[in-house]
Amino acid sequence: MLEVFFLFLLMAVLFSFQPFTSSVIMPSEIRVPLLLLFTFFAIIFSIRKKKVFYFLLIGAVAFTVLFYIWIRNSPQSLSDIVYIVVLIIFTFCLYNFLKRAPRLVWILSMFWLLLLVVVSFFAILSFIAFNFQLAPYKETLIGDYMYYYNPILGYIHLKNFETTSWGRACYFMLEPSYLAFFLTTNFFFIDSIPVNPATKFASKLIVFAGALSALSTASWIVFGLIFGISIAYWLIKSLSHNKRITKVIIYSLLIALVIAIIYLPKDKIISMLGTSSYADRENRVTESILVLGSSDINHLLFGSSPAYLEKVFGRGESNQFFKLLVEEGIILTILITVFIVACLKQNFKFMMAVFIFLNSVVILWTPLFCINIVLCRLLTEREKTGSYKTIT
Repeated sequence: MLEVFFLFLLMAVLFSFQPFTSSVIMPSEIRVPLLLLFTFFAIIFSIRKKKVFYFLLIGAVAFTVLFYIWIRNSPQSLSDIVYIVVLIIFTFCLYNFLKRAPRLVWILSMFWLLLLVVVSFFAILSFIAFNFQLAPYKETLIGDYMYYYNPILGYIHLKNFETTSWGRACYFMLEPSYLAFFLTTNFFFIDSIPVNPATKFASKLIVFAGALSALSTASWIVFGLIFGISIAYWLIKSLSHNKRITKVIIYSLLIALVIAIIYLPKDKIISMLGTSSYADRENRVTESILVLGSSDINHLLFGSSPAYLEKVFGRGESNQFFKLLVEEGIILTILITVFIVACLKQNFKFMMAVFIFLNSVVILWTPLFCINIVLCRLLTEREKTGSYKTIT
């Protein structure tokens, strides 16, 4: 019964914040206390562990210093600073809390799989219903963007091609890119969920179709790269019969691919894939580079403050890594990257998908992302010891 209570509380936190559209209508007077309440429970149930105690003790000093630096740089970012500090504590304590509650981890993983399948199913239905005019949609404004809305099938955003337009499924997320990130990356995460092969195959089929319904360029790139690398790895391994040689060849191919991407005519390729925010994203990255180039050593190390780009330039950064460097600084960027790698390293494809996608979507500071990577760490840890039995 206690597990059900904590699951309900955790899901309330999840859906109260971005990237879900419910975050727009959920007042901060409700969602902030929900986040604080679960963080409080996570601390209480994990404080006895020495590493949690030391993290909170050292973290209190570190966060005080960061708070002082950030608030001095951007006084108007107070709420954003507090949110990020709380979310860091929430994530670390969530991992240690769930580690002591394997039954809750299992329930959460089943819920996560169900959420993926349900969201994918309705995204597919929405894509078909809108583009073939099978259901009514009405125009509605969310932020600065115009969407088409159906109370059951969610939101649709138009993507223009040279001769036609297609609706991109958002479901009940703020942008198609958020839906694409959630479904594309979790397509690979499903491999870590303890269910039988048949259930995994069926789920991945639905999630793959759901991800494609967002018509996201980043999704196509992620799927293309990871599937291509997987095929290349299999072919090279079958020819060389040596795992070390295979890895060396694959890493060499990846380096060559990165160099090729730098010199490819990206504008022409992107235009062939339909209208995209690529040009706008490039402009935002350029602004971030200029900020970094004009920053002193303190700003480079500790950042200018969370939400600094939004407050100063009136618009945010679309590349999560540049946003981290500008706003949270080099030190925190390195620590966060190391933490993500530590959580996802046992599921290499999921980790690769996440890192590729973070170049085009800002979703790091959300409960959705934090819960996702913590759950991956816990499931892959348990998979090694066989603590979770496959559900048949």
